[in-house]
Amino acid sequence: MINNLNKKILVALVFLLIAANDRGIVNGGELKKNKSNVDNAISVDDEIKALANFCVAVDFMYENKWREAVEFLLKTLELDKGALKAHLYISSCYFQLKQVEKSIIHLKKASEIRPDDFDIHFTLGNILQANKNIDEAIKEFELAIGSGFGHNKRVVYADVLLNLAALYSKKGDSDKAISCLQAVIDLKITDDTAKLQFEIGRLHYENGDIENACSAFELIKNANPGSHTISPYLALCYEALKRYEDAIKEIKFFLKRLPNDWNQHLALHRIYTKTKDEVLADKHQQKAIHILIRSINIGSKDLDEYLTLAQLLLSKRDEIGALNVLQKGLGICNDRTIEKDFHFMMSNVYYELDDYAKVEDELRKTLEIDPELHQANNFLGYFLAQRGQNLDEAVELIKKALKVNPENPAYIDSLGWAYFKKARGDDKENQIEFALNKLLEAAGLVEDSEIQEHLGDVYYSLGKWDKAEKEWVKGLGYLNDDKARSVSRSARRIKWKIYKIRELRNFEENRPNIMERVKHLFN
Repeated sequence: MINNLNKKILVALVFLLIAANDRGIVNGGELKKNKSNVDNAISVDDEIKALANFCVAVDFMYENKWREAVEFLLKTLELDKGALKAHLYISSCYFQLKQVEKSIIHLKKASEIRPDDFDIHFTLGNILQANKNIDEAIKEFELAIGSGFGHNKRVVYADVLLNLAALYSKKGDSDKAISCLQAVIDLKITDDTAKLQFEIGRLHYENGDIENACSAFELIKNANPGSHTISPYLALCYEALKRYEDAIKEIKFFLKRLPNDWNQHLALHRIYTKTKDEVLADKHQQKAIHILIRSINIGSKDLDEYLTLAQLLLSKRDEIGALNVLQKGLGICNDRTIEKDFHFMMSNVYYELDDYAKVEDELRKTLEIDPELHQANNFLGYFLAQRGQNLDEAVELIKKALKVNPENPAYIDSLGWAYFKKARGDDKENQIEFALNKLLEAAGLVEDSEIQEHLGDVYYSLGKWDKAEKEWVKGLGYLNDDKARSVSRSARRIKWKIYKIRELRNFEENRPNIMERVKHLFN
């Protein structure tokens, strides 16, 4: 009986006999590369041995014996480094063995031997993409496109373009991604282009090109007027373009099909707020709240619903209700990345409730999960500065936030305020000047009552009462009609400072007359 390996050797011998009688199988086949360069030439004997090893390897591959196939393919490549099929086959074997890096190495060598081969670049691009090597995957897919394709490969070519679009999108190159998607549409391999048009619209929207995003979404809408799925995206575009009536029309069309979509009721609340229709704005906000409460009461697992409802209740000054919703959501949350959002929002609720010990506790829990969350770093830094505690830590936390968002006026204000607090403790005038410059920088970026109040406080500490009063009055004017507890508290605080400084000025102005009237008491 002939064993398995002897059988393979016998197969190889048959090929050796054929090769000995007909060199065309060796020289004319794809086993070797073009040997126009004399340095690449190998002897006839080595060619025949290489072919024999290659044939044994192929037989092993038919039996899914990848390791054994690799052994003989390596022998083939020792004899003929330019054997194209050997590189391709060994790449396949390594891929089956989950040795992806080795698979990539041999595919790259194959692409060097045949640089204009669409299939090689396409395969290499797919493996690199799956291996999360984005830059090299893009390069290979681009080479695949550059190598051209036959009419029978239009579908595969479209696949390359779609892969490229996804990779360009990850890299943030929206223009190239859009070009690829449009090229797929131009291939006309499908009558259903809605998904491609939607992706083009989405990319335009994310890129801030609202007009073209709107045009892409309108193409989908015009092709299927009865469909409601595109309406929310069209509404976003119309809202951004201040075409509020069109936006309202699309949202209402959507709500006819899905009347309990709280997202769209909030969208109407937002638009009616912009158009100053307070009655309708409040109506749709309340509708969203009722839908969310009902959903949560029946056991919703959507954590975003808990966070949204808490935010809405907080805006209505129902801090206890917001806290209860957050605690209920935190109880079912098993995702650390979302857990931090619950802790961060709870810190805001506790701040509104003046429960400062819990504010710091929730912020530290937030930063334990995500130390780089700039909003939490700034909040904790400002909170510590406001209370005059751990001022060095406060400064470092705010600086950390500014590294992520260096032009954020709230963060610049926080840093100025922290330095002012340090200066008051250390009595260093240069720190006060630095604090003042930071606060002036923040005030130049945004109209904000808190920044103006801080500026007034610094001017007051420097004895510049007129400037202090001017900043406080300006800050009071920036306060809107928001019913949040913190806003009304700020208004009362600033009004008291203005009243106090006017009383002090009045006392100073009348001080000579008062002293004249009472000087007899000291005689």
